[in-house]
Amino acid sequence: RDLRMSRGLGDVYKRQFRASASAQSGDATASKKKAVIAARTAITSQIKAKAEMAAKSQKKFGNAEWEQFSDLIHMATQQEAANLKVICENSRQSGGKYKTDVVVELPKAGVLSTIINQIKSDDKLKGLFEESQFKQAF
Repeated sequence: RDLRMSRGLGDVYKRQFRASASAQSGDATASKKKAVIAARTAITSQIKAKAEMAAKSQKKFGNAEWEQFSDLIHMATQQEAANLKVICENSRQSGGKYKTDVVVELPKAGVLSTIINQIKSDDKLKGLFEESQFKQAF
């Protein structure tokens, strides 16, 4: 087994946010749509948790800045979630119902860039934002 290849694949996985979900419906298209919506919800939760954890690196923020920062993270996450890719899909029919499983992903670099750009465009936060600490924590 080539360990360099294994390590390389691990690096690729670390650079992505990934989520999976399943859904069921009497219609194949509706089943897929429901699964993608559920996966989008899961991936946005992951991103928010990661961003909020990284936000703890911001020592200069007071309560008002935290609230504003949280709102910007939410906006950036929603914006990026529109760009997610379905990387795996499996549909099957059983008993008149369609069940669809999907896996979606988003590149971490794009998410990080969107969050940083949102913060830098905010007059109040940009002067307090410690970008290098945030990047390192993210």
